[in-house]
Amino acid sequence: MKLKKSMKRVLIILGIIVAIGGGVLIYNSFNGKKKSGNSVTIISHIKEYGYQLNSNESSLYKDLFKDLDQLLSKDEHDEKEYVTLITKLFVADFYNLSNKLTSLDVGGLQFVHKDIRDNFSLNASNTFYQYIESNIYGDRKQELPEVTDVTVNEIKNESYTYNKVTDKNAYVVSASWVYKKELGYTKSKTFIFVHEDKKLSLVEIK
Repeated sequence: MKLKKSMKRVLIILGIIVAIGGGVLIYNSFNGKKKSGNSVTIISHIKEYGYQLNSNESSLYKDLFKDLDQLLSKDEHDEKEYVTLITKLFVADFYNLSNKLTSLDVGGLQFVHKDIRDNFSLNASNTFYQYIESNIYGDRKQELPEVTDVTVNEIKNESYTYNKVTDKNAYVVSASWVYKKELGYTKSKTFIFVHEDKKLSLVEIK
């Protein structure tokens, strides 16, 4: 009887040790994975215009954002220079998929008009962004496009009507861009920007 009781105690102790050890392994594994994940932080603001710079943006985007910050800090700025920079910034973010965490991480939304932003994001997630694999833990193997340069080829002023509002001085901007590696993605588009309060905002891509 004493032997059976001793064996029973040993088995109970071993069970407790295994349970604790397993719990520690699971905890360490989970937390290790969390720590190795990709985290994105805001590193700069242009508060008056609501623009922000995230830590995961490309070097091209960061340089353009710095130029935009300098331009908008002036008491008066050239509006064509402004629309040139936000076109380049939009392209450098929206068409650059290599830094996106998931298919829901749509770039360039801060340059899109607030009235269409939600629909624009949803449409992008279901089309251009739909095949992006998750990179939340930094282990994605998928090859995705990285925009390395953007050129604005033409800027025109036209009257444009959106949501029953007409902007007689809207901007129609033709742009082209290049990728770090050719993967067959879009390389040129025309963008239409209208005045939204003190900002210019994207309302159409064609």
